[in-house]
Amino acid sequence: MEKQVLQSLKEQFDLLQQQSQVAAEAITNGYGEPEHYRFLVGASLAMVQIANEMNGYLRFTRKVNF
Repeated sequence: MEKQVLQSLKEQFDLLQQQSQVAAEAITNGYGEPEHYRFLVGASLAMVQIANEMNGYLRFTRKVNF
């Protein structure tokens, strides 16, 4: 179960990272629209939340297992 949860979180993080790269490239190339900026802000916050969830999950499972 632990592997599945972590894998799912990692997949979500990676997808947001890839989509953020596309939005950042559009902005860098001068084609940025307001939604690109909004997406980057939201994606950044989501990636921080996912990283915190992964960290918390790992800490919790380590405490439970010991």
